[in-house]
Amino acid sequence: DLRVTPTNYLPTINDSQKSAAETTLMVDTILQPFSMGGKLEEEYQKETSLRWKAAYNLTYGRLLAIKVRAFEYNYACAQLKLLGTGDVATKSNHWIFQPDTQLGSGASMKKLATESDRLLKRCVNEAPGTPWALLAERELSAPMGWEWKESNADYAAMDRRMADAKRGPR
Repeated sequence: DLRVTPTNYLPTINDSQKSAAETTLMVDTILQPFSMGGKLEEEYQKETSLRWKAAYNLTYGRLLAIKVRAFEYNYACAQLKLLGTGDVATKSNHWIFQPDTQLGSGASMKKLATESDRLLKRCVNEAPGTPWALLAERELSAPMGWEWKESNADYAAMDRRMADAKRGPR
């Protein structure tokens, strides 16, 4: 249970951004062999193994989706930082991040999201009924963007209710 206060607001967001940045760096490292551009698609067209093609589409599509989600999460955290600490604990002390279909970080992530969708849909279409297609469908069902909703949680009232519940019936 993380209680957000003016003193831990920015460090908490910074930690979240650090985690997203580390994920992006790891995925970028894994994606390096895929950086052959159009040459990779040419090789794909020559491939005769349907199993290899399904695995390729799923793997590459998922990696791109992970990268977009991590980058978008980092961006959403940066937007949250813009609120500043002025209203923390009085107006807003509770933020819920939810997946969203809108991407806010720019054209490069929209391009990667489009490519991820293309690969995952190709996996579903070319390998219907397979475990690869099932996993691709699952990946496609989760939006790649993030939004956050803010509120002011009454932590004191929650603490009182928890204490009452622990004491049991009177």
